[in-house]
Amino acid sequence: MLNIVAGWNEPEIAMSRAPQKRHDDRYIVADEWITIMKRLRSEEGSFHFKGKHFNVPNADSEPKPLQSPYPLIMNATSALPVAVLPPNMRALILLSSPHLKPNKHR
Repeated sequence: MLNIVAGWNEPEIAMSRAPQKRHDDRYIVADEWITIMKRLRSEEGSFHFKGKHFNVPNADSEPKPLQSPYPLIMNATSALPVAVLPPNMRALILLSSPHLKPNKHR
């Protein structure tokens, strides 16, 4: 399983010397990154990828994962409606809400 976290921790982002992107834009970047990861884990041989956020020449990854064609992708969110998430981030979604109250009848 591959858990995708779309850059919410500002001190971690600052370590890469890249500016923190707006919340919704981070999901768009993550979607492009997932596209690259899926191809790395499922395609034989190298490929070139040029997108809006990533330029990856001669991309290749070995060995391939045991899960075929690639590991299950998971995302946890409380900030976006599920319909707004990019398609690559909808395989397994864990939702949380500040409006939910704990069940006191357990």
